[in-house]
Amino acid sequence: MITYFQERNIMIEELVDISDYSKGKNCSVIISLSVYYPTADRDNLLTKKYVNEMTKILQNVLDDKLLWQVFKDSNHGPMIFMGLDDDAISLKKLMAYFEDNHVLGKWMVIEVFDNINHIIITRMMAGISERKCVICGDSLKKCSQGEKHSVFDIIREINRSYVEYKEGIELF
Repeated sequence: MITYFQERNIMIEELVDISDYSKGKNCSVIISLSVYYPTADRDNLLTKKYVNEMTKILQNVLDDKLLWQVFKDSNHGPMIFMGLDDDAISLKKLMAYFEDNHVLGKWMVIEVFDNINHIIITRMMAGISERKCVICGDSLKKCSQGEKHSVFDIIREINRSYVEYKEGIELF
């Protein structure tokens, strides 16, 4: 099983690569977006739907700050990178809000890279509490490291969340 934190490390590596792309594009922050999916088959129809839906949502929310975006389809699954002109800490807080409160955002790995200081902005740096497990509400770190939930349970919940979103139950 691939843990949330392994997925996060992949995104950080991809962010470093994409920061080279952003040279000369005058963006102060880069956001990366992917889906936490616990198997090696992360490039599938469901993960593409998740990334597509969250991209539309973030484009609407970040419209006036969005300078560019790049879609990357890899064996790690679909990823979106967005270059923005904004304060990195404020954006981290907004992205954490999506991760914590939006039915799709709860399964997303959203990283915020300060392109001026060349650092990943962590929840701790932004004064935000650590992520909670979507399934049980415990610390995500604890559940991920202990592999507390089965791959089947995680994928079932990822699917359930998408169906809930598409049925319009999400009141975000």
